[in-house]
Parts: sequence; C-alpha cells; structure tokens
Amino acid sequence: PESMKTGLGEIDFLIGSAPVGPKTIQKLKKFTGRLPLVRFGSTETCLQVMGTLRKRTEADRLLAFKKGWSHTFKSQPNPGYYIGEQHEGFTQVEVVKAVDQSSPDYMHPCLEGEPGFIITKGFNVMSGYVQNEEATRTALVKHDITHSPAEPSLPMNRLPWYVNLGDIGFWLQGKDHKDVYWMSRESELLIIGGANYSCAQINDDLKTFLIK
Repeated sequence: PESMKTGLGEIDFLIGSAPVGPKTIQKLKKFTGRLPLVRFGSTETCLQVMGTLRKRTEADRLLAFKKGWSHTFKSQPNPGYYIGEQHEGFTQVEVVKAVDQSSPDYMHPCLEGEPGFIITKGFNVMSGYVQNEEATRTALVKHDITHSPAEPSLPMNRLPWYVNLGDIGFWLQGKDHKDVYWMSRESELLIIGGANYSCAQINDDLKTFLIK
C-alpha cells in the first residue's frame, strides 16, 4: 500500500555484515523509495570502521553501488559491494597486498581497484585479546604502509593496524575520499601468479565460459 511505502520512507535502513547487491537495492527502492545506509566492521572494532556518510546524496550513493557491481581490474570482471568510507579523524582504512609477514608484499598498499586485504586502525579498535599476547601481536601491528614520514604527535599515527578482519576488497577514488568495496572472505581467496582472485570471481568466469 502507498501508506506503507510512505511510512517506510521515513525509516533509515542500515545494512551491515551482508553484501548489498542490485536485487537488495531494487527491493528497498520499490518498498521504501530510498537507498540503504551501509556499514562495515567486526566485533574487535566495535562493529564499525566505515560506512555511508549521511551528507552524500542518493544519486552519489547509487553511483557508488553501481561502480562496485560493474568493476573490472586488468580487463577482467572484478565486482565488489560498496561498504562505505572511513570515518575521517576516527578510523583509517587501507587495502594491502598481503598481511603475512613472510610475504614480500607485506603491508604494501594496493593500487586503485586492485583486490587485497582490508585493514584498519582507530580509537574504536580493541587493545588486544585477553590473556593471549601471541594472538594480539599477530592481529595488531605497527607499520608505516605509506613509507613516508608520519607526524608522531598525531594520536592516529601511534595506533597499530588491525589486520585480522579477514576480508578481501578494493578501493575506488571518489570526489574527495576513497570508497571501499567488499569482495569475499580471505578463506575464499586464491593467489595465482602473485594476483589475488576471489572464489566468487572464478565461479562467475566459469559460468560465463560454460554458457558460451
């Protein structure tokens, strides 16, 4: 009923912990006339390290969603799901090529659109695992991924990176910020020839091949 749509149109729908694809957007637009807000985080980060800023227009947010769904990297389909942007001044988010300290690509930033490991730092991130120093040392690491002099007086620069999110994604440049996109869990990642591929991406390629 139109009255229900009007009522639902007054509600902000916040989606997290699940990919937001075209069908989800279509249904929400149909029943509420609005786009959802998204957020991304984990228990160790108090549930949120990035999300949709309310100041962004509906048109801008819809464009961000669509850029992820149609994304390609090195001329290959490489779709992702928009999960927002970092909360400037409170959290920092990067995508790096490897979080394994034995890898030559350890903590090297990914290029725009290149799949990698999502890492974060911020005042909301836990200080460590209770009575488990080894797990804490693995999860929280201090590393200058920019390889440029950082201002030590800034509190954010003194914080360690939390590298145990276990999520694969990429970033795309927005107007004055980076939009981050989720692809898959680390357990669904394959490394072929030094490049990261999600199992979902390979599955889609196989489907396309078999259909042809």
